[in-house]
Amino acid sequence: MADAHTGRLCVEIIHSQFGPLTTKIAQVLLTRGRLPLAQIIRFSALKPRTVRAAILVLVQHNILWHAQTEEDGEVFEVNTDECLMRLRFGKFVWQAEKLFGSAASEIIQIILDHGKLRPPEIISLLAIYDSKGIAVYSQAMHKLVSASYLKPSTILSHHSPRDKQIKYEAEEKAKISGFPTAKELREAKETASARLKREEEDAEKVGLKRKAKEQPGARPNKRKAAVEEDVVDDEVYFRVNYEKFNIHIRNALIVKTARERFNDGAALVVEAAMKITESTQVDLSEVCSDPISVANIVMQLSDEEALASGLVQSSKKVSNATCIKDYLGILSSADNPTLAGKAMSFVLKHSADGIRILRLLLHTGNMDEKQVRLNFAYRNPTWTFYLWYISLYKAYSVILVNVYKTLEVKAVLEKRERSDVSQDESLLTRLERDILKEWEGKQEKLTVLEMRVEETVFILKDLGVLGIKDD
Repeated sequence: MADAHTGRLCVEIIHSQFGPLTTKIAQVLLTRGRLPLAQIIRFSALKPRTVRAAILVLVQHNILWHAQTEEDGEVFEVNTDECLMRLRFGKFVWQAEKLFGSAASEIIQIILDHGKLRPPEIISLLAIYDSKGIAVYSQAMHKLVSASYLKPSTILSHHSPRDKQIKYEAEEKAKISGFPTAKELREAKETASARLKREEEDAEKVGLKRKAKEQPGARPNKRKAAVEEDVVDDEVYFRVNYEKFNIHIRNALIVKTARERFNDGAALVVEAAMKITESTQVDLSEVCSDPISVANIVMQLSDEEALASGLVQSSKKVSNATCIKDYLGILSSADNPTLAGKAMSFVLKHSADGIRILRLLLHTGNMDEKQVRLNFAYRNPTWTFYLWYISLYKAYSVILVNVYKTLEVKAVLEKRERSDVSQDESLLTRLERDILKEWEGKQEKLTVLEMRVEETVFILKDLGVLGIKDD
């Protein structure tokens, strides 16, 4: 279940986009956890018909998961990740236009507005005033699906993956004879995760289908080998693939980091390398891209780029290819992967002994005090066993909660700007008025920090550091 700040931020997002009645349903689920329909009706104090309609809206927009349980039957649960992703919808629409043009941008926009749609519905909504635009939208739709910016909405996408993960883990543990060891438990968890990921990938393979291509001018009585092409399946409901758009946000952060750490020339080389492999980047968790040749990077950058200005060179003029090789040499040697290099990144804040302890715990895992001391200098105190370890997951979780708290304030400030609320501030809840009172003098600073906060959320959550669970 979401923490208080994350829950309140989700409530603000849902209220601004779906209204008060739908917000009440989400608030009940965020406060009490997953519930069956009867209890949602009871706790929300709304009419059953209203509750059903609100649930249908939230399921259509992928904000609610539903699952079958033995105790309560069908239960509903808020997908907080999906809800928080709505803060990036504007970026997704802008990115689609930058990559594929205005037609693709309009398709992304209308799917985000409706949650999920079939291709004929998308085309009919967009081409209602322009029949000539049907072909343009159809081509843009094909590009978005084939490049994985749109993905099929499947049954699995409406079920909480945690339920299946628990079920598959239990099945794997049942195969273990005797008392399971830590290694066997870890392997069972990894096998269950791999099985779940494989199921999701198989379910999302639909979307394109093979169809015979019409041959203009072909004679009907003459036998020829049938020519087929991939077309978008009109029977499939499509939704936006946030992961694919998030890859562009990640790549922009990498380019920005290269510019800040080195210079514009290094950033251009990194950007060119990213662009070459963009089509094959499908998962944020991938730690490296496909191999890239120097020749491909050279082809991406024109001779007009002043790459030599960022390097110390002799008086004679050098080619861009030579500059690119120099930049690649600098970039590939920038980080020192040795133990000494890793320690140096922390040495300004901690002593050498502190660095050694951190490295030992991160490498080994849980250790008692005796084991830690034996790795340094042996002492013989009265032994009391204390197990020490570094909980990176908890540390990142605390930072993420604080970031969500800041975004919650942003949502309240946006609500105050509404015409009805600006004329009558009694429409704000007591909690919202308290938040505004506390942050009254910080609105200008918050606007400046907004993009940095959302960027921090992306780094902490979407780039996978919160996926590092403590065993």
